[in-house]
Amino acid sequence: MHTLSEKARAAIADILPPEEILEPSSELYTKESTTWAAQKQQHPALVVRPGSAERLQKLVPYLYESGLDFAIRCGGIGSSSAKDVVVSMKQFDSFKYNPDDHTIVVGAGQLWGDIEQKLEEVAPARIAVSARVPWVGVAGSTLSGCLSWVGTEFGLGADPQNMLDVEIVLRDGRKIWASTEPDLLWALRGGGGNFGVVTAFHFRTYPYSTSIHCGYISYPPSALEAVSRGIAEHAARPIDPRVSFHCLIGAADEKFPGQSSWTESTDRKDRAVQFAKFHLGVFVFDAYGEEHGRSDKGFKWAFDIPGAVDKTVVTTIRGANELQSANKNLVGATNSYLNACLADEIDPEFVIRGKNWVEGISSLDSRLGPGTLFLLEVMPGKTFNATSSPEETAWPHSSNKHVLQLLTGSHPDSNCPEELALHALAMAPYIIKKTHSKEEFFPNFLESINDRSAIFGVNYGKILEVKKKYDPQQRFNKGSFIPIPSDRKDSVQSSI
Repeated sequence: MHTLSEKARAAIADILPPEEILEPSSELYTKESTTWAAQKQQHPALVVRPGSAERLQKLVPYLYESGLDFAIRCGGIGSSSAKDVVVSMKQFDSFKYNPDDHTIVVGAGQLWGDIEQKLEEVAPARIAVSARVPWVGVAGSTLSGCLSWVGTEFGLGADPQNMLDVEIVLRDGRKIWASTEPDLLWALRGGGGNFGVVTAFHFRTYPYSTSIHCGYISYPPSALEAVSRGIAEHAARPIDPRVSFHCLIGAADEKFPGQSSWTESTDRKDRAVQFAKFHLGVFVFDAYGEEHGRSDKGFKWAFDIPGAVDKTVVTTIRGANELQSANKNLVGATNSYLNACLADEIDPEFVIRGKNWVEGISSLDSRLGPGTLFLLEVMPGKTFNATSSPEETAWPHSSNKHVLQLLTGSHPDSNCPEELALHALAMAPYIIKKTHSKEEFFPNFLESINDRSAIFGVNYGKILEVKKKYDPQQRFNKGSFIPIPSDRKDSVQSSI
């Protein structure tokens, strides 16, 4: 673990009171510094949790000019860490609902589960375009686009119709609403948060069903072909923005029970299940309710597959997302490398190829496997086409309909080479998809193997201009980070 100089400690102590400075011995230190990917945890010398915007406005300029390695953290799923100082935004937990225009202004340090609970208390039949997991941070997920169950109807969480404004502290300590500097707000729509420190969001809310039929259906290995065929047939249906689903295949490992409780609800007495090298499940979401969900127009095909174990319920959007609560124990459990590919054509062999990739990972190296997953998110509708043009937001959106989240994993103590895990991740889209190109990625989880210039396409040059204006020293450089290439640092001229 790194140590800070007395000079640095004294400077931070001049800005923050003792209760807002967490030493490694503190009970809150681990909770507010853990990262999703174990290998990215840098065990900072200090975790600081400023309790007011005024103190944050003093802290940010100090850290920016200090030379200390620092990171900004909300929920930890973006694996933002640093060796010197991690700034936890946990105390930015405000919430205000405006009944006149049905919008909310929320502190950026909260998890989506916090926001959904507070919104349900004041406006039970309204929802925000939230991430699908309650323990995901509002800031990191939104600034990287924000995929949502309701995105098929309303678009991405960061789209202009959903994320109305962002309050941010800039490197010099100024606190502004980004709408006063439109290019900055544009960059925050899918370009990540590394332009300053975000303190609050202004979101629109929508009326939505409170009787959603959703949840887990798990399967034995023998159901793989039927599941793969059923998914392809469903994906080819006419678009219905209130009906979507995920398919997850996780690598089985005795030291790591599995990716998800919903792939492990099969009969554990079944020897085929006990000795399978993978877990298989589908999570269904039907906002029309249970009758529709179990019908031919919904997911009858999924319930009718032999061996299906039905764990579905009828609940609200908050309840649907809470079904993922048990998986919070996966945070920091493995070394993990993650990409969210985009996909369009889902053929009858798609899921089978995904299973073969998951199952074949360990053949590359026995240390690979634990935590490895294939997660196909069938998301027709407006998820990627709710904006008027590619230039409307930093990430230019896509004509693809679906997301294929891929993760290569290993035990933290396995000494599995990072290069090997990244190679396996890089090859996965070409193994699973019929065709793939380097721009076909969602910007929420980007690794060193990803070509950011291709992913941000026509908007890449403008993003670099905004980055150079608001972070010329590239000090905001963790999580969803878009670096200025060394050969462009001098050539990028700010025109904004």
